[in-house]
Amino acid sequence: MAVKKVFYYTNQFYAGIGGEETASIGLEFRDGPVGPGVFLQQELGEDFEVIKTAICGDNTIAEQGETLVPEIVEAVRQSGADLYVAGPAFNAGRYGLGCGHTT
Repeated sequence: MAVKKVFYYTNQFYAGIGGEETASIGLEFRDGPVGPGVFLQQELGEDFEVIKTAICGDNTIAEQGETLVPEIVEAVRQSGADLYVAGPAFNAGRYGLGCGHTT
């Protein structure tokens, strides 16, 4: 069985970049799992691999979602991912919006 590729989305806080003071950082992509994506990778097991993580500040995704979401969707397409996971958002407002807008 081929390994399923997973693309993961998280915010600046769970990526370990910072809290409210960094909520306006732009969109960036990193190879492999970041933040809770590391736990996701462990829980999914050897049949899955988190190949890429999208990270975006909560303010940025809330204010610029219309332009950033298509960029994220295109990155997911180009990665060849079999699965896209956003969050969990833990009932967070802007982070929850970011997770919802990107799915």
